[in-house]
Amino acid sequence: MYNRKEMFDNISKALAILRYDIEQHQSINDFSLNIHGEDLFKNIMNGLDSGAEYVNGNVGGKNEAYIDLVDKKNKKIAQITTTRTKEKIINTLKVYCIPKYKGYYLEFFYLLNKPTLVKETVEDIKNTYKIDIKPRLKDHGDILSGIKNLSDAALTALYKDCFSHIEQRYTDEEVLDLVFRKLIRDHHEVDVRYDDSFGSLEVTEKLAINNINDRVQSAIKTGLDYSTIVQKIDDGETVSELQTVVVDGFYKEILRIELRSKTKISKDITIIELHELALEFDVDFSKILDKLAKRIVAAALVADFNSMNIPWVIIAYYFEICEVGRK
Repeated sequence: MYNRKEMFDNISKALAILRYDIEQHQSINDFSLNIHGEDLFKNIMNGLDSGAEYVNGNVGGKNEAYIDLVDKKNKKIAQITTTRTKEKIINTLKVYCIPKYKGYYLEFFYLLNKPTLVKETVEDIKNTYKIDIKPRLKDHGDILSGIKNLSDAALTALYKDCFSHIEQRYTDEEVLDLVFRKLIRDHHEVDVRYDDSFGSLEVTEKLAINNINDRVQSAIKTGLDYSTIVQKIDDGETVSELQTVVVDGFYKEILRIELRSKTKISKDITIIELHELALEFDVDFSKILDKLAKRIVAAALVADFNSMNIPWVIIAYYFEICEVGRK
């Protein structure tokens, strides 16, 4: 028996992980996942509308010009793409020069994020093709909005057909690696650190020093189960870059904001100096770490996957090596 909220949350997480995987593959010029994306979107679109009958436009070994999916019954066509350029849209619109597609409704589904077109481009397309292009550009956000409106039976069928297998497809290490790389890609000025100094305090001792409450203690201890996975990802280089994002970025800023209401904070203050002030002003580190977890969720768009609580896996790792929390 599936729970509606649980199914929707799992679909949202699955779409996020798939996007991260596509982004990572594209960063090394590997576009193989884009092909699988066409089949996934075909099944999703047919699941969102019980009357839809999309098929792959390339079925039978013959490539269909300009488009990927065709629904002859409802006279709809779709382009599945990661390319967000104006040129891609204009080129795809040439499908209307093919007589058999005159009168078909064309939509663009973006495997990553859809583009934001300037007003001039929207007007040019409207004048040339007599269509409003903006509502025809869709991505994961539009997919999730459509899924929210499904009946319980339709949601269950869509979840089982398109998404239930994805959590089994990705190992814990693969998921963590994708989330780490996502956080790093979104951080504009990464200074790779190769000289990490590992702390020597036992975690239980450090939990006591920082006066961590029971709820946060439990989250940290559970996250520590995955610390060996974090250590071996990408031989440490990815984790080093991640430290710049999570510790030097998110964590330091949260501490700065917390202490600004209590004392003056200089722009070039170090984390060590922030920790000294935190001791002086009795900062609640349970509260700080909870805010850090929420900040990671906001940046990564994935809270948990494969039963991992990803933000706390990250926090537990840096807590263990004494990069967050007082030493």
